[in-house]
Formats: sequence, structure tokens, C-alpha cells
Amino acid sequence: MAGLTDDQTEAFQVVDLYDREIEVRTRAECHADRTLIHRSVFVCISTPAGTVFQRRGLGKDSNPGWWCLACAGHVAAGESYELAARRELAEEAGIEDPDLALEHAGTFLLELPDESEMACVFRARYDGPLVVRPPEVIGLAAFPPGELPEPLTPSARRVLEFLRAG
Repeated sequence: MAGLTDDQTEAFQVVDLYDREIEVRTRAECHADRTLIHRSVFVCISTPAGTVFQRRGLGKDSNPGWWCLACAGHVAAGESYELAARRELAEEAGIEDPDLALEHAGTFLLELPDESEMACVFRARYDGPLVVRPPEVIGLAAFPPGELPEPLTPSARRVLEFLRAG
């Protein structure tokens, strides 16, 4: 198995059910205690070929090698949802366009068996080049409407359900 590429000391903002800031805890602490709700971002990217998904690196601390939305990540303590989304777009898909319109689709409590996140979801239309950025991401692909890659992370499934319901 590959070594972990996620910094377990990374500082996350812990929030309550109303997304009010409570305290700052580490990634390791938040992922070990599902009562510590921490912020995350997801960006659903549409292209002429379909919806973009990323294949997660093999050193990720959750669902290594699985498919997820093109941009998915945690919000660092002191960072806004939008800044986190733009940082993750650059880190995971090579999208560094400050003029890219991010449509806020909503924020919801994403509860998984091992962690709880206040997930802020954006949509974006992007027709430019994508760049695979190992070791964080080992693949990017667009899937036509109605098709999903497998295995797909539980968080990506929940975000897609949220978008369909919205």
C-alpha cells in the first residue's frame, strides 16, 4: 500500500450543525471522531463531454483509488469555502482561472460512517484543459450524462443526490 499523502496535522475548522465556528482541530482528530463536523467543498464540473470525475491517489487517507467529483477537499481553518474550492481546483485538476464562475448550489451536512462534514457544493462550466496532479489525483475523465465511474466514493454519491434533489 502507498504511504499516506494527506497531512494528518492539517488544521480544520470544526463547526456546529448551523455551520458556526467552534474550534480548530487536526485532520487526524476530525477523521477519528465523527462528532467533529468539519468543512469541505465539492465542485461539479461540466464540460462538453460530460461531468468530470477524478480518480483519487493511492496514498489518500480515505477511498484511495476510488472516483470522486473533479474537485473535492477540505476547507483549511481560516479559509472560505470559495477560496478552498479554487485552491482544490488548482491542486486536483490544474484549473487556475480566477474568472471561473462558481455557482453555489448549497451547503448540507454530509454524514459518513467515519466522519461528518459541512459540505459546500459548487457547480462550474469549464471547457479548458485539465491537468492530472499526482499523487493527489491519478486520473481525470468526463462521463456523459447518466454514466458514473465505479467505484464512486460515498461522499460523491451523496453530493450527486443533493444536486439532483436541489
